[in-house]
Amino acid sequence: MLLGENDELLLLAAKAGCIGVFVGIESVSADTLSEANKDFNRIDRLKNNIARFHDRGIMVDGGIIFGFDTDTPYVFDRTIDVLEKIKIASVAVNILIPYPGTEFYKKFEREGRIICTDYTKYTGNTVIIRPKNMTAEQLQAGYNQFTRDYYKIMEIVYRALKQPNAVARITGLISNVTHRLNCMPEK
Repeated sequence: MLLGENDELLLLAAKAGCIGVFVGIESVSADTLSEANKDFNRIDRLKNNIARFHDRGIMVDGGIIFGFDTDTPYVFDRTIDVLEKIKIASVAVNILIPYPGTEFYKKFEREGRIICTDYTKYTGNTVIIRPKNMTAEQLQAGYNQFTRDYYKIMEIVYRALKQPNAVARITGLISNVTHRLNCMPEK
């Protein structure tokens, strides 16, 4: 996202034909960003940088993760509100996954908070860990409600229409529909 603050690189990216970028937003919560070592992703900074990308005709797609230790049941509604304010084209949303073999996984294992060891469920749309500030059921229900609300067809179209040009609108539609399909509950 810091690319948005470098006029020269941003101009070169646009001239080179860059039509979109993916940024790991992670969260709209300052506490969660601190926990994820992403303090630089402040909301005001994101909004300004996204506008700068749009000024050059570049669409921004982001990534959000729910289930950090600082997340509460209010994170879902707040995230939708912030995403509307920063005018991002689309976001891929996932539930926190501490992958086996990582220090992150070992931390959750030591704390006895791994609640699913069926690795076929490590897809980003199933709760794997017991969160600190909500129940696993609240995390799953909040994620499910967020994806239903954020990926409504009319919301997808509305976000696409706000993009800087026709290519960004089409790309935004495609990325939103793809994210929507990836969030569908498993059968």
